[in-house]
Amino acid sequence: ETVLNENNSIQKESVKKKTTQKSSASYKIKENQKKDIKESITKEKSFEKMTPYELGETGQIEALNYLISFLENGSINEKRLAASAIGKLSIVNKAKCNKLIPLLLNNLDSEGHQVRQYSLRTLAKLDLNINDVEYIKSKSLNDIKDYNRVIAQQICDSYQVDQTPINYELKNLV
Repeated sequence: ETVLNENNSIQKESVKKKTTQKSSASYKIKENQKKDIKESITKEKSFEKMTPYELGETGQIEALNYLISFLENGSINEKRLAASAIGKLSIVNKAKCNKLIPLLLNNLDSEGHQVRQYSLRTLAKLDLNINDVEYIKSKSLNDIKDYNRVIAQQICDSYQVDQTPINYELKNLV
């Protein structure tokens, strides 16, 4: 067994410090690369050729026009990604994203559990009116998936709406 002297232990410590410095430097490179990737996606591809994920990553509010078609006519996965992208873009311009609330509400009828989940997550970030919240209550407090019921309950809580699940069709008949 070898016993390390002071020189060896000091040398090992300096190696550890250099390794730590390298990893933080590589992290900074990754952050810079991420920005470059976002910029290159936007430059290389026109909006109409982008996936819903790429549209959200652009951070540009102009992408909303292209996300509408994915929300209305996309596959289940495209609808999910489009709802997520709108949530990301709501940070940039919430007022314009608010205009897509009706499309997101329509997605609460989707057979895709995650389409409903991501639509609810995005709706929670937007400025809903009481009718929107009542619609969410009627559609999502009875959702088959617990995670969707939880998000719907949080929305109702934030708007102080009674959370007793209702049957929307029966309510409209009365």
